[in-house]
Amino acid sequence: MLNKTIPTAALVYLKDIEENKPDPRAAKLLVLSKYGVLRIGTPVAGYDVAWSELPKIPNSVKDKMCRMKNSESC
Repeated sequence: MLNKTIPTAALVYLKDIEENKPDPRAAKLLVLSKYGVLRIGTPVAGYDVAWSELPKIPNSVKDKMCRMKNSESC
């Protein structure tokens, strides 16, 4: 088996879905399935085991995204 280093951030962590229920009004969260797949969506009972709020996107990154799309609507 390969020994790979997986970078993680201490400032972003997932919350146990049974111990910390997410706000039911939340339309978009990071959710982790029982199979270890992280996605953006809403939690599914009996399928998802953890969740977190979406990270903030800095304005500098938003500006860069807009420039890369060549969009005037940004």
